[in-house]
Amino acid sequence: MTARGGVNLHPAPHGLARTSPGLYPPLDDENPRPLGVCESCRAVHQSEHLAGHVGETVACYTCGALKLRVFDAREPRHFFATGTPKDYNGFSEIRGFTTRPTLAVYESGEAQTVGNAQLSSNREGEPHEILTFNDYGGRGGFFFVPVTSSLRDAYKVEDDPCSQTHAQGRGRRVALLARRRTDTLQIGLARWPQYHHAPPESVEGRAAWYSAAFALRSAASVMLDIEAGELEGGLYVTRRSDRAEAHAFLSDRLENGAGYASYLARPDQFATLLRNLRHNLRADWTAHAATCDTSCARCLRDYTNLGFHPLLDWRLALDLAELLGGPEPLSLSGSHWEALYKAEDSPVATSLQQLGFRRVREATVLPTFIGSFGRSTKAVVLRHPLWALDHPDVLSAKGALANLDPKVESPFMLLRRPSDAL
Repeated sequence: MTARGGVNLHPAPHGLARTSPGLYPPLDDENPRPLGVCESCRAVHQSEHLAGHVGETVACYTCGALKLRVFDAREPRHFFATGTPKDYNGFSEIRGFTTRPTLAVYESGEAQTVGNAQLSSNREGEPHEILTFNDYGGRGGFFFVPVTSSLRDAYKVEDDPCSQTHAQGRGRRVALLARRRTDTLQIGLARWPQYHHAPPESVEGRAAWYSAAFALRSAASVMLDIEAGELEGGLYVTRRSDRAEAHAFLSDRLENGAGYASYLARPDQFATLLRNLRHNLRADWTAHAATCDTSCARCLRDYTNLGFHPLLDWRLALDLAELLGGPEPLSLSGSHWEALYKAEDSPVATSLQQLGFRRVREATVLPTFIGSFGRSTKAVVLRHPLWALDHPDVLSAKGALANLDPKVESPFMLLRRPSDAL
């Protein structure tokens, strides 16, 4: 049986139930603090400044892009169901539209540095607010209307856009919101090596931080001898030096906190956590490199991060872990990325050969593939996923092939989208 609406039920005498509005704020009231999610940097904002802009796309307060989608998000109290129950037939996997827990942008306090990691956590006794919302797959939420029956203060989801209630404008499109206060730990980089970055606006940047968050969660579960599910991991985006900057975050799953995130925020404990990730987990993950190109159940994947499986990559997680330890430049040559493109039968090389490219050795300082397509010749130069496009090696390779105007791609992207080379 499927939930069809919301209502708030209270105990009452004589076996009856008293009702109150099933959404907070009630459907008849304006929402004073709508939710905004940036489609570019993925920052989440909840602010009174967004009131009056529901259904619009405005400039993001974090990255400045005109891609902050504003919607009306309210907290459901209880749900009620109607209709005929149906057994699960096993033909498809049941998946909801609820997002992973995330942090809304807030004014951060004083940060501390451990190695090259910049740590920020909530003050003792002042847990941060974790938000989870369901906007019906980007539709802005569900269309709720008042229930016209004896069930007072209840709201139901109206599926028929041509219904009389819908036409009379008696309802609102509302995303479902859940709040939870708990201990959190945000992990960022104090200093990037020159020509390196992982911006939240890019696929590689988001993949790096999500991978690092779940890698840190795995290392923490081993270190604390707890189930990985006791901690949440995710991406937190804030503003720094007039641009969006990504962080990984860990939070306790338990409401009001179990003390795990606060414990890991201590400099000595985070140093131990990072050491375990950079050495112990690195050895385990490198040992399975021949059977895992991106991520698997032996390294980063589990049911709780199902929606991020295509993004997760153990190589990116280890690279970011190295940068958290110190701002030393990352190399493509001689790194764990070589296994993806160096040999003739490697995954990236095989995909490019099937598209008509061939490896040209010593053509540039970076791995280069060239292909002839009718009257045109195309070239692809490989770079490290965390290199900026103005990296000296990238500029040198592009200069050597200036007549071909080469594309610059990373093994991370070519493994997932080989057609980007064309």
